[in-house]
Amino acid sequence: MKPDTTGSGRPFWALLRTLALSGVPVAFLSFATAPATAAPPIAAGVRAGTSGVGVDLVGRASERVHVRLAASRFGYDTTISTSTRDYDTEIDLASGLLLLDWYPGAGAFRVSLGAGWNGTEAEVSAPLVEGPPPGVPGFPNLPGFDFDLGTVSGTARGEEVVPALLVGWGNPFRGGRWKLSFEVGAIYQGEPEVDLTVDTPLQLPEFPGLPGGQDLLELLAAQEERELERELEDYTVLPVVSLSLTYSF
Repeated sequence: MKPDTTGSGRPFWALLRTLALSGVPVAFLSFATAPATAAPPIAAGVRAGTSGVGVDLVGRASERVHVRLAASRFGYDTTISTSTRDYDTEIDLASGLLLLDWYPGAGAFRVSLGAGWNGTEAEVSAPLVEGPPPGVPGFPNLPGFDFDLGTVSGTARGEEVVPALLVGWGNPFRGGRWKLSFEVGAIYQGEPEVDLTVDTPLQLPEFPGLPGGQDLLELLAAQEERELERELEDYTVLPVVSLSLTYSF
């Protein structure tokens, strides 16, 4: 007679076989069946710094190795200037990093390496009251081109998946349950990609003094994209200086 493998009478070995065939990791099974007292400590807290304001969730894998999820967000307004015009800019800093914290001496000093999601974005806009400087390929040199064409606007973004390298001082599992930590480092955001469009109140494709205006405005937007990308090359690396306060459970 075949063993009963259905309902509440299913043998334990059959249940394990089903779980194994479904792809459940052995590590997860070991963690789930471990005694409650053997569960790794967990710490949670808040952070604030140059990458924004956010939260930390830390798990202790061993005395010298912790796994940390750090999420931050912050927004501010600034001005970014190129060789042609000044852009009003709204910057939204956003990131979620998975970090491996290594404590070489099992003390407070740590080195953190990881990667994660980069949602940082810049919204830019500038009035379009003059054309590009002389010599732009495909764009004619038009004397007296100083009337209001509208607004050039768009977004600038870096890479979506980015690496991070940090060093810090503070161990959430040493001393009391409350722990203050400090860290510095950098998140590499990658080369910026700019996407701009021109919003104009004038009638296109042609308007006085500029035949084929739509094509020329597209050339102008492309030129502005290149100018902004060159200017934003200084922002490929985001410096990180932050403080965090955590509580261990």
